[in-house]
Amino acid sequence: MNFVEPVSGGVVVAVGLGVKRGGAEPFKYKGVIFFKQLKIMSTSCESVARHILPLYRSFVAKELIEKYNYTQIRVAKKIRTTQAAISQYITSKRGHKGISNYDEIAPLVQKAAAKVAKRIAAMDISAEEFSESFCELCKSLQRTKKL
Repeated sequence: MNFVEPVSGGVVVAVGLGVKRGGAEPFKYKGVIFFKQLKIMSTSCESVARHILPLYRSFVAKELIEKYNYTQIRVAKKIRTTQAAISQYITSKRGHKGISNYDEIAPLVQKAAAKVAKRIAAMDISAEEFSESFCELCKSLQRTKKL
């Protein structure tokens, strides 16, 4: 399987391209040569990114809008997504699907989201730290056997 996919933070995921794990070797995609740091996402991370990350973003967005009076556009800029995605998070069209143990995970995700929303509102967090906060949540869920 050969594909290249951008992920949050400008990191590029490359699978099946013969690139060393964590290497910075050049690769070509659609005629463009890239020289970015590469990460190979595990199957677990892919699943978490597909299901838990939207839930996390949804809770962060709702917290920022409801508690800190942020606009959808401002939230989108802070968490590096689009205003349309924020709108879907707010109306629950995105962020709550495909999670079999939602009732177990939701309180933990909501608690982490409230904490990071508070830091965003206090301007005490960078975009990279936002991404890292999600990784910490994921690790916490793995430790508690929720994933």
